[in-house]
Amino acid sequence: MDIDLHPAAEKAMEDLHSDDPERFGIVMDWIEDASQAIPQGKRPIKEDSAGGQLTKNGIRKLKIKSKGSSIRVYFTAKNDCLKVVGVDANKRRTKMTKGTIDALISRL
Repeated sequence: MDIDLHPAAEKAMEDLHSDDPERFGIVMDWIEDASQAIPQGKRPIKEDSAGGQLTKNGIRKLKIKSKGSSIRVYFTAKNDCLKVVGVDANKRRTKMTKGTIDALISRL
């Protein structure tokens, strides 16, 4: 399965790589794992419920805990392509705003 990064997700990954190459590597490993599991009909190990409007629009979420932080990777999988539409490298303790949800949906 091919992996495609939305420009906003690509920027977030570049920032993560600059800030912490080790966490970047961990996230890339889990994205690669998801791209291999999905075509086999398996659920990626780190997949968590995206919930609400995101789920209704086909957006899924990987929740990766690493080095005391929690990273969220928002993606969709269609037509043999895993498209990463968002990466949140900061631990989220509050609900996503409507604007953030709308931005992720608009990247489909």
